[in-house]
Amino acid sequence: MEMWLLKDFYIYNYLQADYFIKKGVLPVGCGKGSKGGIYVRFKRDKKSEDVQELWLKEKYGDSPRPPRKE
Repeated sequence: MEMWLLKDFYIYNYLQADYFIKKGVLPVGCGKGSKGGIYVRFKRDKKSEDVQELWLKEKYGDSPRPPRKE
């Protein structure tokens, strides 16, 4: 059994939120963060975890960090 630190994903990046929705993960809410940014909230479950992994691979490739600019 996996244990997640947060119950939900709070996504402030509208492109990432749109990606989640296009992959079939429906938002459960939205709001304003403590610093004034707007977020879209998604339930953290197997499907949303899989979509998050796909997003990271498409954005950064197989490396967990973006490549360094030298």
